[in-house]
Amino acid sequence: MDNIVSPKLICVEGKDEVNFFSALLTNLGIINVQIFDFEGKSNYKSKISALINMQGFESVEFFVLIRDADENPPDSAFTSLVSILGSVGLPQPALDQKFSTGIPQVGIFIMPGDGQSGALEDLCLDSIQFSEHFSCVEEYFDCIDTELSHPSKAKVLCYLAGKDPYSNSLGLAALKGHWDFSNDSFNDLIIFLKYLQ
Repeated sequence: MDNIVSPKLICVEGKDEVNFFSALLTNLGIINVQIFDFEGKSNYKSKISALINMQGFESVEFFVLIRDADENPPDSAFTSLVSILGSVGLPQPALDQKFSTGIPQVGIFIMPGDGQSGALEDLCLDSIQFSEHFSCVEEYFDCIDTELSHPSKAKVLCYLAGKDPYSNSLGLAALKGHWDFSNDSFNDLIIFLKYLQ
């Protein structure tokens, strides 16, 4: 992992999330935030343990954990992260999308938010569900009539295939401005992140 160089840390599941949150934070004008790629949700415990023992962690003021609920109830992902925080002696927020008291202030956001199962892809899809092009995406998947193991990921890639400049991932698409962060779907996430201003 990189050295700690900021008092505000955000920890995410992968490179797509790093790019997405870099774009969103820039859009919001929130600076001095360092984003760590935990390389999968199964690594949160080991990565958090490593991070808190790194030089510079003693100066961290905000410590944010973001991960997908996936197919599980969001409470399950939240409880898992709270348990990890407790095991390493860090403050624990009482609720999803909130911050703890204490130093550092710890916040958790379970994607896609709003108490739903799913992932970042579902949040982005929600933001375009009423766009004129999204109906074309839905029609395409109705036409191929294939049982998909990750339908949200497939729909995101299908939608992005028609964008210029082309992006082959959700995160790169965010960096290229293909997600409209003013859409109401992003409101809860934006309110949460503005705590870092």
